[in-house]
Amino acid sequence: NIYADIYMVDRANMAQCNIRDITNRKKAEQVLKESEKRYRIIFEGAAEGILVANLETRRFRYCNPAICEMLGYAEEEFIELGVTDIHPKESLDHVLAEFAAQARGDKLLAPNLPCLRKDGSVIFVDVQTTSAVIDGLECNVGFFTNVTKRRQIEEQLRQAQKMEAIGTLAGGVAHDFNNI
Repeated sequence: NIYADIYMVDRANMAQCNIRDITNRKKAEQVLKESEKRYRIIFEGAAEGILVANLETRRFRYCNPAICEMLGYAEEEFIELGVTDIHPKESLDHVLAEFAAQARGDKLLAPNLPCLRKDGSVIFVDVQTTSAVIDGLECNVGFFTNVTKRRQIEEQLRQAQKMEAIGTLAGGVAHDFNNI
């Protein structure tokens, strides 16, 4: 297939016709459209939450459905928020230090960060980032993994290990007492 732009001008019973081959432009447009479709599927279908934040203002520019579900905000609400809005006040110094370190490229992963859900509850996330220029702005692209359940299981395991140690100690004391 060949694509062409055709311009016709009628001048005093004389026709002038200009034909320009735009096949390469049409092919490039099709490749771009397919690429955008692939990346949209990946972005919107990712199980991890994704937030794109402007490095200068720390405001969110884009979010995916997984982060909306994870934190309870609609996409339109996220665009009105920034980094300081989704973390508990008492954790902001630590969170902002992690954000700055990631922006500089000093760190890629910020583990166990507390995130404030819209309903006021707190979950814990690991945030892995990459820097990118999006819409002409330097941004951090954050990939959020909810680790709240893992933290709860780890805490239960620590409690069980403490109880086991106390049981072992009590058993030893009882054995020593019985020997006396």
